[in-house]
This record gives sequence, structure tokens and C-alpha cells, in this order.
Amino acid sequence: MKLSQVRKIIELTLTTLFTPTHPTPQNARKKGGDFSPPRSPAPATGEGRNPLTSSSRNQEGESPPFSPIICSLASSNSRKSDPYRKSTVGTNSKNWWTPIFGWSSEPDYIQSSGTISSKNEVSGWIRNETERSRSDKLLRGCFMAEKVKELRKKTVETSTFHDIMYHSAIARKKGGDFSPLRWPAPATEEGRNRLPTSSRFWVGWGGVEKENPGKMHSNHLLLEEPIRMASILEPSKANFFPAMTKIVGTLGPCSRSVEVISGCLKAGMSVARFDFSWHDAEYHQDTLENLKAAMKSTKKLSSVMLDTVGPELQVVNKTEHDITLKADDKVILTPDQGQEASSEVLPINFAGLSKAVKKGDTIFLGQYLFTGSETTSVWLEVDEVKGDDVVSVVKNSATLSGSLFTMHASQIRINLPTLSDKDKQVISTWGAQNKIDFLSLSYTRHAEDVREAREYLSKLGDLSQTQIFAKIENVEGLTHFDEILQEADGIILSRGNLGIDLPPEKVFFFQKSAIYKCNMAGKPAVVTRVVDTMTTNLRPTRAEATDVANAVLDGCDAILLGAETLRGLYPTETISTVGKICAEAEKVFNQDQYFKKTVKYVGEPMTHLESIASSAVRAAIKVKASVIICFTSSGRAARLIAKYRPTMPVLSVVIPRLKTDQLKWSFSGAFEARQSLIVRGLFPLLADPRHPAESTDATNESVLKVALDHGKASGIVKSHDRVVVCQKVGDASVVKIIELED
Repeated sequence: MKLSQVRKIIELTLTTLFTPTHPTPQNARKKGGDFSPPRSPAPATGEGRNPLTSSSRNQEGESPPFSPIICSLASSNSRKSDPYRKSTVGTNSKNWWTPIFGWSSEPDYIQSSGTISSKNEVSGWIRNETERSRSDKLLRGCFMAEKVKELRKKTVETSTFHDIMYHSAIARKKGGDFSPLRWPAPATEEGRNRLPTSSRFWVGWGGVEKENPGKMHSNHLLLEEPIRMASILEPSKANFFPAMTKIVGTLGPCSRSVEVISGCLKAGMSVARFDFSWHDAEYHQDTLENLKAAMKSTKKLSSVMLDTVGPELQVVNKTEHDITLKADDKVILTPDQGQEASSEVLPINFAGLSKAVKKGDTIFLGQYLFTGSETTSVWLEVDEVKGDDVVSVVKNSATLSGSLFTMHASQIRINLPTLSDKDKQVISTWGAQNKIDFLSLSYTRHAEDVREAREYLSKLGDLSQTQIFAKIENVEGLTHFDEILQEADGIILSRGNLGIDLPPEKVFFFQKSAIYKCNMAGKPAVVTRVVDTMTTNLRPTRAEATDVANAVLDGCDAILLGAETLRGLYPTETISTVGKICAEAEKVFNQDQYFKKTVKYVGEPMTHLESIASSAVRAAIKVKASVIICFTSSGRAARLIAKYRPTMPVLSVVIPRLKTDQLKWSFSGAFEARQSLIVRGLFPLLADPRHPAESTDATNESVLKVALDHGKASGIVKSHDRVVVCQKVGDASVVKIIELED
């Protein structure tokens, strides 16, 4: 019998015993701490022999250092068809071998389940070398075939790793030889182990991945391997900052006292939202005064957001009685506000509804900041139009309760201005008086809406620095999203009304696409309506908790809470819960992939400031810095750093600048500092105005000391930590790395 026939018989026998259950992954070769594509082994050198790249037999004739493996067994045809593996089966190569359960200088992978035996028990392989006789090969081959059968039977009974693909492990060098298969010993300074000791194998869908054998990558997640499910139950460490993702809380009847607001600030609220669809300016002024008192007592800073009413349709219920609507009944929507609201007639604040809708259109009614529950919200279908009245059919039974009901006509253009006269009055009085930081422009539909609002703010002097956040609430705003993003300072994804306009299966796609566009533009993205059930419950649903985490993994900057804190029973607990979910999601946010994606999107050549910002983030990650400190006057440099989503906090040290309007002198910086509170990972400090940001003397060092002292007091940094500092020195921008002393 010829040797080739013996090989064929043994291969076919082993193929039957070990049928592969997974697609063959790429064979990777360890090189310099990374995995490169497979190639022919490099010649061994005398100084530092790489066990994964040594040739099968070097020029001196000594045997190669082998790494223990359990290899995938397949027929010669399958090996030839495998594009990721060097095929040598069926050739006349002098150094050909087929490892079975033994030792090989070629890295491989485990594809079949199995326990690992000693070197003496499984030490055979079939090799085609001129110095071995055919009979010896035949005997060894038959011996190994029987051994494989025994081991296979033993393996099925004892193995706990069935059908899982492992990366081959490197054997540990002992006295010039390799001991049986085991995990590598901890790395030493004299001879570092090439595989990280924290993880010995790396499992991913479809096989062994490359690049970093201590992590598991997906589109958004970064998980340590091996994953211990019990570790999920371990309590998280308490941090000074509850989460990098910011939380916007809407203050209202259930959250306007000093005590409750103080609790919200401690729980993680960084932006207070005042919604003027609810109550008047005097009511909100009292709430704002309580906010100031709470900030003073807690020493927690919060910015102020004014939310406009815009072209919002409302049902006028002057009696504030509950209204019960039953399925299949008819109800009339009328612009006659003199009529009393009932189950037959609902007065509305818009006279042009009859001209905007047609038979078959959908109208949604619900309590203000509705949660979408079918018991408190109702769907109407337009049946006919009679003059100014719209006759609709009730699609589900519900009871409308409260003093304010909102109405949303699905995919219908409402011919009302985005910035109403009432909105302008509130902005010019209450807004200018309190120097609001953000203007939430409800129902933004075109870029022109943002331009008009900015022009109006510029006429009010003190509000010229107020940032405008465009609120996308309908299909019209979605259609013009790109041009709106160019004009606005940030985007609020109002998923309540937008979720009515869009089919349910399209909502997630819009959210992910919109957040991605905001991230690449370096503008904050705010997501709303995440834990509606916490309005009346102490815990969110599983879907809501996952929704919050997904928003963080998508890259949002802030979570906006509406009804949950406005009229919710547990405002403080809601903020705390959302903050904890955000913090956990941030731990597995794939920053490396995000960084590469952002750099690729920005392209080359980068602007000077963008290059400095990305370099600061990259340096901070490489040296494992505890914090990035950025000196800025306008806040733009700090926001650019935050754009690249560093894994550590960014302290934005805002240096005030002296300015004048030709009537009086004043310092800037307060706006810039407070406006950082809505950007993910950005935490502001307002420096002494006597220390300019572009100083070339020692004044910057004193400001840096203040920032570091603040970091130490808050627990962000400690002795021997590394800190990355980004600042201007004269005309040059500098990124430096410092290590803290005792």
C-alpha cells in the first residue's frame, strides 16, 4: 500500500470522527502583539525565537519549538478549498505534516470539543520526512487513529466546552522544551508573554477574531473575555459623576420644591427644562428660584432650558373634568372654544384643522406629555369634514384626564408659525431676565425656523449666546434634518410625536441615523421618552431599560425626561435609575471603533483645532489618563474633544474674557460653562478671569493646579495618575501629559 493511500484512509476516518460544526476561521499568526494574515513561517533566530513563527526545521537541523494545539480535521479537498489556510495536503513538500492531537509549529484553532491530555498521551503526528520509513509512518498513523477514537469518546463524556471555538494557546517555555498545554504564565520584564494574561482566548460570532485577543467587539459593544455572568451582579463603583451621559429633567408640579430639586441634582440632573406649554411665566419663575436655592445648597451646577410651545394643537378643557371616549363612537373636533369639552365635542385651539385633514387621516389625543398608554390616550380616524368641524371615529376606549390634552395629526402639515407670538413674549421677558442657556425650538420643520429664532435672540442682547436646540417632532422636520442640523446648535429627538408620524418599525432607524449625523457634526443629540412607565412606577420596564442603554450605545449626549419628572411620582428615583443605566452602558461603549469612524469621517487634512482635539483623546487613551483638562474661552475646543468620546471625563476650564457693549464692561464665560452641561463627558469649571487662556507665563500653571485640586477633591484623580492637558501657549496649541506626584 502506498503512503498516499495510507494518508487518504486516515484522513477520511478522522473526518468522519470530527465533522466540523462551525465555519473555518482565519488562521492568524502572532506577530508583535498583533495578528497578521497567515504567511510562511519566518526563519528562527538565535536571539528571540517566536514560537508561532519558527520554521519546521532550521538550517542547523534542530527540531522546532512547537505550540500545543488541537486542530480541525478535514479532508484534503476541504483543506485545499480553505482560502485562509496554507494548503499542503497532497503535495510533495518535504516538511509536510498533518497534526492530529499533538504538537505543531503552525498556529491553529480548536474546532471540535475536547479535553486536553498530556504530551505523552497524545504525541503523534503524521509527517512526510525522508529519514522516516514507510512502515514507521503506517504504524504511527494506525496507532493515532485508535487513540483519536478513544479520546473522542472520552471527550464527549467530560468536555464542558462543546461546539465552542478557541484560539490556540502558546505553550510555556521550560528548559529549552515546551511543557504540556496550559495557559501562559504572567508576563515579566525579561520576557513578556505575547498574549495578554487577562484573557487566554477570544470568542466572537463566526470564530476567532483578530486585533485584540482580550476584548470582544461588535458594532457598539466592547466586552471583556471571558464573560462571567456572575460579574453582572457585582455592584458598580460609585463615582463623583453618576454618568458621562447628561440628564435633562423637566421641572413641574411634582418636582418644583427645593427638596425635590436638590435630590434631582444629586441624582445626576445637569439641565433643568422649563416647558411653557404648562402654566405661566410667574409659575416657572418660582420654580427657577427654587432651582437656584437647590444649586446653592448642593453645590451642583445646572443650566436652564426654555421649551417653546410652537404650533402645538391642544384640546381646550376648561372644566378639567375627565372625558371618557368609547371605541366606535363619534366625536366632533371643533374650533369653537366656547363649547364645553365632553365625549361628543372636543374644542381645539386651531381653526384650520378642517382644511388640513381628509377622510381616513389619523389623529392622536392624549394627556400632555402622554405616555402612549391606551387607557389614557385615544386614536381617532377622520370620518368627514363639516365646515370647520372634523367628525372622527374613536378607535379605542380611553379616559382623558387632566387639564391639558394635546393633539397630533399624523403626517399632516399644520399651517402655524414655529415661533409663535406667545413664545416670543415669553423669551423676551422670562428668558431674557433669566439669561437662559438653551432654547428648545418645538416642531422645527425647516432650517429657516432656526435662523428666524436666532435672529430674534440676537436682538435681545443677553440672549445672543443662547444655544438653539431644534426639536424634531414630525415627518417634515425629519425630511429637512440635514439642513436643520447645520443651523442648530443641537438636536432633540422628540420620539413622542415623531413616533406617531413614523411607522413603529422605522423609529429605531431614524434614531440611529440622526444620532450618527449629530456625532459626526460634533453637535449634542438629546433623546426623549425613554422611561414613560416610571411616571407612576418605581422601576422601568425591561424594554425601557434596554432603550436607555441603546441610546447611549448609539452615541447620544443626553436623555430628556418629560412626564417622568414633570408629573411623575418618583422624579429623583427616575433620574438616578436612568443615570445608572447610562453609566453601565458607557462601560461597554466601543470607543476605539467610534474614534476610528469619526476620524475617517472628518478626513484629511484636519483643521488645526480638530487635529489637536483628536490627538488629545488618543494620547489620553494610550497613557490611560484619568482625566483630560482643556483650557478654553469659547468652549469649542472642549466640545471637539468630547466629540471623540474619550473614556475619561473632560474638565472644561473656561477662562472668562473681558468684553464691552460700549456702555459697560462684563466678563464672558458663564454661558460657555453652563452650556457644557449638555455635552456627553464634559464637565465645566469657571476659572479666575485674571488668568487668560493664552497666557505664556506661569498663570496657566496656577489655573491647572486649581483644576487638579478640584479633580482630587471630587475623586477623579489621585496620586500618580496621568492627566492630559490641552491648552494654548502663545499662538501654539499644546497637548501635554503630566503625572501627579504625592
